[in-house]
Amino acid sequence: MERIHGYEILNMTLRNKNAIVDVECFNVLFEFLGLDFSAPEYTLASSPADRLLMFTCRNSTITNPLAYNILAMDFELWSRCSKAVQEAHFDHFVLLLESSKFKRFNLKQRLAKFSPIRKLLFVLQTEMYSHQMAPVLVQSLTTFLRHHFSADAAIKPVISYLAANLHEGENANPFE
Repeated sequence: MERIHGYEILNMTLRNKNAIVDVECFNVLFEFLGLDFSAPEYTLASSPADRLLMFTCRNSTITNPLAYNILAMDFELWSRCSKAVQEAHFDHFVLLLESSKFKRFNLKQRLAKFSPIRKLLFVLQTEMYSHQMAPVLVQSLTTFLRHHFSADAAIKPVISYLAANLHEGENANPFE
């Protein structure tokens, strides 16, 4: 698959056929990437802000980093899908970082290489997703910040985002 750029071809095919990508198709694709839906469990969410039930997959880990980077980390691809698929895409980050027994491995050995905080901040900045998806996007971003809070991975990107996007008006002079 790598030699013939199969993952890139699959990505382009999904982009062209995003209208037919449903939650079941998403589940099949993400099982290939390492999420384990074979023994799902439902647990109560930790806070009222979260959903009432949280889907957990204890054995989920990223098995193919190259495919994961090309397919799962392509936010433009998932932004074109239905709202249910978008929610599932953002929720899978929470699954990998909070409910999987391999959460430390997922973060340190797999996800940290993809700069997920920078990518999520870029998605937030570009408004690729509708405003209805903002709470789910922010929940995923918060999960990454909580589990991977370091100077290079979190602090610098967040400060850069805030400096670039928090201003009072177009002609606001900070020196006045």
